[in-house]
Amino acid sequence: MSLKFRTLAQQILGNDVVGNPKSGQGVQQSLFGNDAPAPAPAPEKPDYEIAKRNIENTPHTYHLIQTDDEILNLVAKLNACKEISFDTETTGIDAHQAELVGLSFSTKPGEAYYIPLPADQTECKRKLEYFRPVLESATIGKIGQNIKYDMTMMKWYGIELQGFLYDTMITHYLCEPDLRHKLDYLTESYLDYKMVPIEDLIGKGGKNQLSMRDVSIEKVKEYAGEDADLTLQMVPVLKNMMAENELDELYQKIEEPLIRVLCDLEYEGIRINGDFLKEYSKELDKLILQKEQEIYKNAGVQFNISSPRQVGEVLFDRLKVPYRWKKTSSGQYSTDFDKLTELAGEHIVIDTILEYRKFSKLKSTYVDALPTMINPRTGRVHSNLIRLVLPQED
Repeated sequence: MSLKFRTLAQQILGNDVVGNPKSGQGVQQSLFGNDAPAPAPAPEKPDYEIAKRNIENTPHTYHLIQTDDEILNLVAKLNACKEISFDTETTGIDAHQAELVGLSFSTKPGEAYYIPLPADQTECKRKLEYFRPVLESATIGKIGQNIKYDMTMMKWYGIELQGFLYDTMITHYLCEPDLRHKLDYLTESYLDYKMVPIEDLIGKGGKNQLSMRDVSIEKVKEYAGEDADLTLQMVPVLKNMMAENELDELYQKIEEPLIRVLCDLEYEGIRINGDFLKEYSKELDKLILQKEQEIYKNAGVQFNISSPRQVGEVLFDRLKVPYRWKKTSSGQYSTDFDKLTELAGEHIVIDTILEYRKFSKLKSTYVDALPTMINPRTGRVHSNLIRLVLPQED
């Protein structure tokens, strides 16, 4: 999602403050390119392409690893591998606040290992120490679906994922940017396999939704094992696609290093001055009220400024501002930002409405919202940085 900080800065501070884009000085540049178009929606799968394979009818062996001896044996197996598929199960989707529930690994198709981790953080970290040599090994490649999330989780537990990172979500995006990239879509499309939906374990959203820690270990073992196993099975498919499209160098030199950069940026977070924003919110309240009164005075009538219908009626019916576009499907005047910007200068009410909207958006979207995003553990805002053209999934 683009937050359009540059546009907002131009509106509030003026073009001179933002700087000259050609010079590259004083300009907030996008990390991933300017005004990148959103991907087209993924095509619907025809009925005859519904996946035939699933966890019930496909042979597999997913091991539950609980004791220290079992962990030591698993670590020895993992240390002997050149690459491993790795996944985390957590209490939530925010890697900066969630807790680890378990780890899963896969080293060959149809087989995986799940290690449940206790809620007691001291005991959890003790068990994680067994896996530090594997996860921090520079010679063992790590395979994952949106591996930045798992890397961030481990970073909060003091473990730095090392070795070459092969992200199935990113590699598929490079090959098929206009399609979806969630793991369940990939397995259905390329492996004829329908994965277990997360809703089968924790339920749909709402107050009754469970945490992964509330689900039986046996169910989580099968779900987590499937995640690691199917991610591993996607690798040969994606490697062929990458080779056919000559994308290996792009991934190795740009995309893979970028995973680490974004992870570090997210982990460090951004310090926000909450007290300043609270005071600034009060100032914006005054400005918004001032602009509201100016609009009423110059329009000669009070109306709901947040209602596109009422704004249109006041501007084009009452004030007789020329309207040169088609009306909406419901027969109303269009009063969106682009339309009013084109009409700027034709009537003082239009200019004041644009200012009113600017201050209102600044207050609601940024000034009031940012303090609520401050992580109580760190006092910082930890964003989820993604490519502007890549939807956030999994």
